[in-house]
Amino acid sequence: MTAAKLSINPEYVVGQFTRALTSADHHPDAAVRERAAERTRKWRQVFDGMIGGALTFGSRTPVEGTPAWATLEVAQGGFATGSLLAGGALQAHETELHQRLDVSGVAPGRIALNLYYLGDAGREELIGALQSGCYRINVPEEGALPTVAWLVANGAPDQAEQLVEVIAPFFDRLRFYPVPNPRSLVAGTTVRLQPIGKTVEGLRATKQQPRVMVMNEALTVWAPLYDRAVALLLETVEGPAPTLRKNADGGLERRPDGQAYVEGGWPCRAFPAGWASKAEALLDDYKR
Repeated sequence: MTAAKLSINPEYVVGQFTRALTSADHHPDAAVRERAAERTRKWRQVFDGMIGGALTFGSRTPVEGTPAWATLEVAQGGFATGSLLAGGALQAHETELHQRLDVSGVAPGRIALNLYYLGDAGREELIGALQSGCYRINVPEEGALPTVAWLVANGAPDQAEQLVEVIAPFFDRLRFYPVPNPRSLVAGTTVRLQPIGKTVEGLRATKQQPRVMVMNEALTVWAPLYDRAVALLLETVEGPAPTLRKNADGGLERRPDGQAYVEGGWPCRAFPAGWASKAEALLDDYKR
């Protein structure tokens, strides 16, 4: 089955960008302005990607030249910005490692660091990190070379080679190694206790986010009711389900008055047995 091309209205993206820009410039709270500035950057990237054709929304690989497994940076609503969470400028720990290893003459930037962790010394360092727990993996890609090191150390060089073949073309763009951390990850059956008063205090200090509450309600209450209503209406259609006519470019084909052409059958033409009772049950659930 061929996936349908998803058409995104640029006006929506521009509206999100404008709202974020307004908050970044005029909100009285400095922290809100800072978060809004970050949203502004993301929405600008989304818009630039749409206009330039670098982003294809609705695809498993919306960013041109990027594999499906790469972790994308997304703006609100799931819009890919075109940036990769394991990419971008070198982070502080990468710059520090670059200076420590003095690999500037080996290969540029991130390539040298990925190659280091493929070598004997780098693999030993990764195995030591895995054993001590003194590392953090913030995006999935950062676990790739630790996995390679573990496979080699545990007698599975073929699987390690297969993984390297997949990620090697992206050594210049993405980091496939973890972030060092002086504190070990705690693992085991240890239970840590604290006074109940402190626990209650922490719970009471947690503020409910209105936007998150609205989103959860939409996903758990209204979306299922909407789907049930649509399914009930489809049961009453004679012929094929109604669809909107598309043109050769995948966009909506419109009538002279600007409305879209509707093809297929119409609802409420035939009511199968038991339909009324299912409709009443849906209305009862809606009232509740």
